[in-house]
Formats: sequence, C-alpha cells, structure tokens
Amino acid sequence: MPCGAPALSTWSREGCPPLPHHPCVWRSLPHLTVPHLTLGGSLFTASYVARHLARVRGVLSALHGPASLPALLKAHGFNEALFYEAVGGLHAAGRLAGALQAKTSFTPAVHRLAQAAAVGARYEQNGVVEYAALARMGVRDPRAHLAAEHPGGVELDSCYMSAALVSTAEAGVEEALSGAGAADLRSAFDCDLTDADLVAFAAASASLSAAVAAKRYLPLTASLLVAAPLAAELKERAEALAAEVAKAEHAATAARSKGGGE
Repeated sequence: MPCGAPALSTWSREGCPPLPHHPCVWRSLPHLTVPHLTLGGSLFTASYVARHLARVRGVLSALHGPASLPALLKAHGFNEALFYEAVGGLHAAGRLAGALQAKTSFTPAVHRLAQAAAVGARYEQNGVVEYAALARMGVRDPRAHLAAEHPGGVELDSCYMSAALVSTAEAGVEEALSGAGAADLRSAFDCDLTDADLVAFAAASASLSAAVAAKRYLPLTASLLVAAPLAAELKERAEALAAEVAKAEHAATAARSKGGGE
C-alpha cells in the first residue's frame, strides 16, 4: 500500500478530508464514492494529495529564477507522478504565474518582469538592445517583442535601435561627409555593430539612402561612405598614379631591351 493510501475499508465518505479545489484532483474524482486519486498505478488519499500540492506550490512560488523541474523533484523528494500533475494543474489554473516548459523547466513571472525592466532600462539608457540578449532570456521573437514594447525603433540585423540614436548617428555621418568628404559609420556608434547592422542602418536612414541612390555618397565598404567629389578626386589620383607606374615600367622594359641589344 503506497504512502498516504489507507485501505478503502477504513474510509467513510463523511470522514474523509475535503478535497483541495484544484483541477488536477477534481478531474480525476467525480465518479468515485470515496475521494482519492490514482496515478501511475498508485492510490493517494485526498489529504496526502493536498499536502503534496501545498509543498509543490510553496517551492515553485519561492523561485526567483528559472529552475529545472527534474532537479526540484529530486531535491525535495516529491512523488514524481503527483509532482508533474500538480505543476501542470497549478499552472493551468493560474496559481503559478510564469512559463512552464513541459516537464523540463519553470520560469517564474517575477523573473521575466525583472528581465523586462532591465531590458527597458538598457534601451532607454543606450538606445540599443541586442536580440541575442532577449533570446537568452527565453523571448521567442526578440524583434517582435522589442517592436511592441518600444515602438518607433529601427530593426537592424543583430539589434534594435531607438529612432533618437539613429538620428544622432545620421547627423554625425552627414557632418563628417560634408567636412572631410568621408565617414566611418562604425565610429558613429558607441556599441559594437556588425557589417550587416551598418548596411541596415544606412538603408533605414532616409537621408543616407537617398544620397547613396543619387550617387552623392558612394559606399566603398559596409562602414565607409565617401562623398562623390572626394571619390572623383581619389579616382583621378589613382588613375594618374597607375599611369605613372605604367610609364615607369615601360621605360624600365625599354632600357632592359636596349641594354640587351648592345
């Protein structure tokens, strides 16, 4: 006879303890004349189920971060069948706020709220949040999440950037191009951006993309933009240098030929 399961002959309907108002118990009992729960070939009294349920809820409610369900099962000595039944029932009934991954893990809502607050603070302070950071928090679609939580931003390849930061970077790039005739897009940001991010930034910038389309600015690399006048000047110098090199090589070849003929 399993622990917490006395012989049925010792029970009376009036003498049995009240069933906990919980779906994982109630859905298993409506057809029975004596309150009990059968799981995995074992019979459990309602009082045992209620105590076990309270322990499970207490342990999971005390969590502040993600936890492995198998590890909790082992650490607290829960009955395996009752444990997973209780966890699923409590979560379905809304008495365990958080994310439940089958029989694998449970992440309490308080943890996600704290992470969301941290992400929001980082976005407000730096103007950019990496998708990978949210993926590590368990957010399934970081792009959609950030767009919903912080509308008006710009989706780059690896991160989400605020419109204010984009505008500031645009102004810096425009100033560099009008002054020196060239701008390194990477230097316009304090954060580390990939080449794909820089390409996406230039495409998302109305002023820069229009200038590139009109060939006022020429992208030499993913991060380097050059103004058309400077690009023309550099091309002219390169062509002149190439002509000088070719002339020098031709003279050297002629000199060798003349020397060999003598």
